Amino acid sequence: MKQDNQLKVIMLITIVLLILSYSQAKKIVVVGDDNFPPFEFINESGVYTGFNVDMIKAIAEQKNLEIEIIPMRWEDAKKALLNGSVDLIQGIQKTPEREANYSFSNSFLITYNEVFLIRGIKNINSIENLTPFVVVVQKSDVVEEYFKKNYPHILLYEADNQEKGLLELVSGDYKVFSGDYYTTKYLIKKHRLEFFVKEAGLPFLKGEYCMAVKKGDEDLLTVFNEGLSEIKENGKYDEIYIKWFGSETRFISINKILYGFFALSTFLAFVATISLLVLRKFKKTLDKRTSELRKTQKELREYNKKLEKIINERTSELRKIIRNLKIKEKRLENSKKALLNITEDLNNALEELKELDKLKTQFLSTTSHELRTPMTPMKAQLQMLLKGYFGRINKKQEESIKLILKNTERLDSLIKEVLDVSRIQAKRLKIFKRKNDLNKVVKEAINLMKPRIKEKNLKLKVNLAELPRIYFDKDKITQVIINLLDNAIKFTPKGSIIIETRKFKESVRVRIKDTGIGIPEKIHSELFKPFVQADSSASRQYGGTGLGLSICKGIIEAHQGRIWFESKEDRGTTFYFTLPIIKKKI
Repeated sequence: MKQDNQLKVIMLITIVLLILSYSQAKKIVVVGDDNFPPFEFINESGVYTGFNVDMIKAIAEQKNLEIEIIPMRWEDAKKALLNGSVDLIQGIQKTPEREANYSFSNSFLITYNEVFLIRGIKNINSIENLTPFVVVVQKSDVVEEYFKKNYPHILLYEADNQEKGLLELVSGDYKVFSGDYYTTKYLIKKHRLEFFVKEAGLPFLKGEYCMAVKKGDEDLLTVFNEGLSEIKENGKYDEIYIKWFGSETRFISINKILYGFFALSTFLAFVATISLLVLRKFKKTLDKRTSELRKTQKELREYNKKLEKIINERTSELRKIIRNLKIKEKRLENSKKALLNITEDLNNALEELKELDKLKTQFLSTTSHELRTPMTPMKAQLQMLLKGYFGRINKKQEESIKLILKNTERLDSLIKEVLDVSRIQAKRLKIFKRKNDLNKVVKEAINLMKPRIKEKNLKLKVNLAELPRIYFDKDKITQVIINLLDNAIKFTPKGSIIIETRKFKESVRVRIKDTGIGIPEKIHSELFKPFVQADSSASRQYGGTGLGLSICKGIIEAHQGRIWFESKEDRGTTFYFTLPIIKKKI
């Protein structure tokens, strides 16, 4: 018993000496992330603040320590601790991999990470299903370490900090972001992104949040662990926690409840009014654009008739001149002049046609953008109505909203196709090439279309050769394969569909063959032009816009590839396309 008391006294004296030695020693340099709210960040006034900053200051005051807190990029902060230029990281999630280089304090918070999606993307039920997307993460963050270790096949985009990563998401270039839950929710609220970003509901990497020192610096860690225990006991920790994360229990007066109800009612009425105005404006714009399009089409038809008449007249004159040349050689010069005049007229007419085609492309692009602008908020509002954000709706209202949403999505798809065609015609189609597995892309497209194949009771045969990984835009080539498969399914009432890949010396080829209705020979030469379809009869029983194959041709040619087909009416159709094998990305 006496020995135990002596041991406790010795340990107490040792801790006191350690605390005194650090309180009297050189200034302790503490480092943290310069943009990781609400844990640590530089505010609008240029002051470095946050939960971690207040924690470290409270411990330093409690233990009489002289400290200097320095904000850095997170990647640089970790390197600074490892090379010994700083003494302590004020907040970091503890993982087995990091324990190899750092010693961690007692935990003072439990954190976890989450996946966030742009609204409108279909819900994802596992991290493995993120494979088709590029995931935005913070460089050197625990999330990046987790994905590289457990999901190395998922492509990552590394942002300097989580705020930049989230803003990359809403800029439209990316669709998936993953990071710390508390920080992301803080940034969503700061930038008012609640209607644009949603949680996927895939929490992962739940772990202890600690302070850290370089491996082996246990004396300094003992001092900060002691200070952490003391501010938890004296209530300072709870005060700091409530300041940055809020209290779990709040008492709200009746007046505040009534005010909140009134504010919510006002907001819902405002949203409903705005939605109605947007719908009316959209209808008005759509009617106007439709009228303009019909007028333009009428003018084009009239111009084509006029041009045809001019050509016929000029042709008749030319024949007459040729006949006269055989009879009267003296009128040769006059005949030449007449021919030159005709040629000039034809050239002028050709230039006018080119200009009209250019105006048509510009009109399609402008109209598509104008039509698409209100689509996103409309879809978001309709989805929020269905989910009950603005109150419960009855079954009849739900069916009506679903019908509107379905037709809105069909209109959005049509607008996207028109926009793609205008980009292709204007040579502004953007292609982002990366090294990919073409067979994997083919399989993913087949999986997407299998329900429709099964629904029509069609046989499916797949023959995939061994192919090298090549450079291409995965999203664009997926679009081509799905379009060709969709046509094969659509125009094959019964029978089978064959899909195969094959490698040649300088290219790879995809072949999609069906046993459907085939393509009439009279439209073979026109099939890849916009608004041309195999079922070009008045009934148009198969539906569609006639833009798909035009888009496919534009995409394949933008990859320096080739697309063609073989078909006989009532005996099926086979589509082919090739992609070049190149050694490096161009």
